Amino acid sequence: RLGNPLYILSLISRCILHGLNTCLHFWLVDFIRTEDPEETQGNITIAYTIICLLGPIGGVMMNAILRPFIGGYDTRTASWPLVILQIIASFLAIRISMMKSLFSISFTTILYLIFNSAALPLVHGILISCVDKDLSATGFALASILTQSLTSGSTPYLYGVINDRYKEKYKWLAMFSIMCIQFIAVPVLILLAILRNREFDRQEKLLEEQEKEEELKDRDDNNV
Repeated sequence: RLGNPLYILSLISRCILHGLNTCLHFWLVDFIRTEDPEETQGNITIAYTIICLLGPIGGVMMNAILRPFIGGYDTRTASWPLVILQIIASFLAIRISMMKSLFSISFTTILYLIFNSAALPLVHGILISCVDKDLSATGFALASILTQSLTSGSTPYLYGVINDRYKEKYKWLAMFSIMCIQFIAVPVLILLAILRNREFDRQEKLLEEQEKEEELKDRDDNNV
């Protein structure tokens, strides 16, 4: 059901992770121009293209490396690695706002997108697995709608407001303020991991009880 706490927590996490990416891509070129005004437009375009390619590709490669150790999104072991990925991504997101050159901004953004792109598929998978199969399409559609309306649409506007007001004195403040929102996902994912592991414990306990009942039933049948 869509009211499942695991689904709600996954939904909040997706809104943060995916929505802030929209803001980052929308304003990144402007941020580079502001921090490194002497850089040419051609170099900025090339750097942005490389960022858009290497970030997601690196995330896919990281998922491929981690998969043998943590399994798929539907396993117990996926919960805490997801928290670690988000913590690293959050620190890198903050670090972007502290960079001053085209190279340092690009390098840090690529690292951030690698960890973010590794975390997002796990969040998507957990979100879908938290609802019944007949509600999975509805659950994902609702998550997409809320992401677009709550974060993907609002954070670029919020960035613009902060940037217009403080850009002259604090060029980094808009990026810093928006990327700090990444850390909100950390306690949400920690709570998700705790509740998810409890759910796995509950299911394993039920399975053990069922197996014991079947064993007792088989013994009774054999005695008869």
